[in-house]
Amino acid sequence: MAPRNSTCKPGSDRAVLYLRMSSEKQDTSIEDQRHELTKYADQHGYYVNREYLDEAISGDATERRAGFLAMRDAAERGEFSVVLCWDQDRFGRFDPLELLIGSHTGEKT
Repeated sequence: MAPRNSTCKPGSDRAVLYLRMSSEKQDTSIEDQRHELTKYADQHGYYVNREYLDEAISGDATERRAGFLAMRDAAERGEFSVVLCWDQDRFGRFDPLELLIGSHTGEKT
C-alpha cells in the first residue's frame, strides 16, 4: 500500500495505522479513524506506510483479528516503529503492559 500521508518524507518514523470497529453501533467509523490518524501522523512527522484493519471483530477476540495478527508479525520483523491507533480500546481489550511484556519475552498475547 502506498503511504497515506504524502507530506512526511521516508526516513521519518515509520508508522502503521491500526483501525478496528467492533460493530455498526460504534461512533467512530473506520473512515473517521483513518482521517484523524492520518492528520495526526502529518502533524507529528510520522510516515505511514501501511494500515491494518479489523472490522466487526471484538477487541477480546485477538485470535480472530487477522489485521492485528499481521501487524504483530510485521512488528516482529521490524517493518515499522510506531502504531497509531484511535484509542486503547481500538487496539484491544487487554492490558497494554501485558502486550509489551509478551513481545519482549517472545510470548504471543
